Amino acid sequence: MLLLPEDIERIENLGYEESYFVVYVDGFAKLRNVDGHCIFFDPTTKRCKIYSHRPLGCRIYPIIFDEEYGVMLDPLCPYRHMATCRDVIEGIEMLRNFLRRVEEAYDYRIDWGLFYITSRSLVNDICRDHIYPTI
Repeated sequence: MLLLPEDIERIENLGYEESYFVVYVDGFAKLRNVDGHCIFFDPTTKRCKIYSHRPLGCRIYPIIFDEEYGVMLDPLCPYRHMATCRDVIEGIEMLRNFLRRVEEAYDYRIDWGLFYITSRSLVNDICRDHIYPTI
């Protein structure tokens, strides 16, 4: 999960050292994984240890932006089939804001054409029987 500078600061304010939960990959800060899951996932309770302070990317999940495929529900998420029309529409708006922050924080450019085309496609797939706003 990609981290924004404000995510790192918020988690550090909980008392965690950056080196405990952040790994840098190609210049991007990401949440550290341990044994195939996030460092903050408690396998005993099956809950996030920092849920109310979790990173923005986690709040949007399972909606993700893949540089090759665009906006989609993460195929690895076992709960992706539970996403509602409202979840998708709100999640895409949050994802758009998140990606704008990524551009600023990492001096990185998002393919906005791919973002909008695949956003519309996802909304159409999930919201076939609903009236929804234009994205």
